[in-house]
Amino acid sequence: MRLLKRNQQDFWYAKYESVNDVMNDKGEYTGQQQVVYSEPIKGLGYITRARGSSEVTQFGTNVVYDQTILMDSTDMTENSILWIGITPDKPYNYVVSRIAQSLNHVTIAIRRVEVSNYGTQTD
Repeated sequence: MRLLKRNQQDFWYAKYESVNDVMNDKGEYTGQQQVVYSEPIKGLGYITRARGSSEVTQFGTNVVYDQTILMDSTDMTENSILWIGITPDKPYNYVVSRIAQSLNHVTIAIRRVEVSNYGTQTD
């Protein structure tokens, strides 16, 4: 299956890099951790508008996702975050649920999330 360029949309994603311990003004650890992501990377893929279901065996069972992205190839992982329909200057609005790779393309299951300005994610 080849992906038509005219059907593809721009989106942004960032890859997981590490988890850092948070320190206060005095240089003491607070017990909290902060996830660090790469700089946003521009991607191009076919983003479906269909809603996912655990009945789809492509990703296995009990996978929760709202949409899929079809791409020729990607360096995204299951810890990546995405900005779809918005720019990266706002909080991200999707996370990767699962990635399924075939010989000709990659299918990425994504789930919509709400993120506050403070970086707190809710499903």
